[in-house]
Amino acid sequence: MTSAQATPAASRTLRPAPLRVLFFAARVALIYGLSCALWPALHSTYARAFRSSGNAVFGAWGETTSTRFQPNPRVGHSDVKVVLRSDKHPGAPGRVQMSSQRIGFFPTAFLVALIGATAGPRRRVWQLPLGLLLIHAFVVARVWLVIQLGFRTQFARPPALETFVPDTMLELLVLWTFDEITSSYLAALLVWGLVAFRAEDFARRVPAAATAVARSS
Repeated sequence: MTSAQATPAASRTLRPAPLRVLFFAARVALIYGLSCALWPALHSTYARAFRSSGNAVFGAWGETTSTRFQPNPRVGHSDVKVVLRSDKHPGAPGRVQMSSQRIGFFPTAFLVALIGATAGPRRRVWQLPLGLLLIHAFVVARVWLVIQLGFRTQFARPPALETFVPDTMLELLVLWTFDEITSSYLAALLVWGLVAFRAEDFARRVPAAATAVARSS
């Protein structure tokens, strides 16, 4: 068989791939869009769970400091207020504000959309619980960074991180993980890649794709 004869077959093999990507992206957009459309109905319950989880994880911040997650009475996206207290500074407590939607809901909903849109043998029963565990570890880490920066800027810096995380580095981490919504989507994509694919998936597909490309050349 000549290369000219092999080219149409290779093209038929490669042609469906862009369509599969498009259909996958459409499924992700549909599931994620529906999740975001339900946010007004979910807001109160999710924000309450976010505050309760924050108090459970971060309530006892240190020996002389504490945090308290409370509803933020201000109108806007920042629906959570974190009250920072330090025994060494008995005056007015510090405060940081955050959005439960931007910090927690967006990355979680996007990850659920990615996993829900993943069809075929790669979708396994343990993907969703493991993915949710990992994405919430990311949420906890970004909240922790914000609280740490809040204590540093509003009180004397706590000793927990002053030796190995400079202020500039901490501010950059907060800027990327907290202020940039892009980090939510990148984290969800990373977690999805970790739970949706295994080494044998790449070992099986990469040689097949390379063979198809070689035949088409």
